[in-house]
Amino acid sequence: MKVAIFIDYQNLYKEAERKFKRNNISHIDPSKLSKVIVNKLPFDYQLDQIRIYTGIPNINFDKESYLKTIQRFNKWSIDKKVIINSRTLIYPKYYDNKNNSNIKPREKGIDVLLAIDLVILSFQKQFDAIVLFSLDTDLKPALEFVLNLNPPLKVFVSAWKVDKSPNKRLHIKNSHIPCIWLNENDFKQSLLS
Repeated sequence: MKVAIFIDYQNLYKEAERKFKRNNISHIDPSKLSKVIVNKLPFDYQLDQIRIYTGIPNINFDKESYLKTIQRFNKWSIDKKVIINSRTLIYPKYYDNKNNSNIKPREKGIDVLLAIDLVILSFQKQFDAIVLFSLDTDLKPALEFVLNLNPPLKVFVSAWKVDKSPNKRLHIKNSHIPCIWLNENDFKQSLLS
């Protein structure tokens, strides 16, 4: 049985920083992360695709960050199962990357892109199961659609977990979606080399 992992990368990264109380963590390797997730699934699934959704800096506003991101994308793409879906970040009107102000570029449309792909690929029955790693509640309608397919796909969500701490995950009312919880050890195993 085939499984696809859908990763909202900024959500995954920021939540790891928050959960594990680290700033400027090393980037996460989607291939390593996906292998950890697949090993925790309750059935014997074959990893078919790793779909990453993330923003990319605009080369005209921040060439250094753009080049670092492209370098990271190239490392990720060594694994042929990785499919990177990116959109250029939106910059504030008076953005200055040399000024360390709190005005930062932001992602726009990544959650919509992820939701569209989740629905279309699930509808096309390309996989037997999907795992969504995100806490973004804007993705709930897409998950609800996938849950109502006939025949249904097996749907999982994934999230970081810290013992003795409140842990968040995506929920759908009146549905039981199993969560693949990942702890700090799983996080460490998933860091980009």
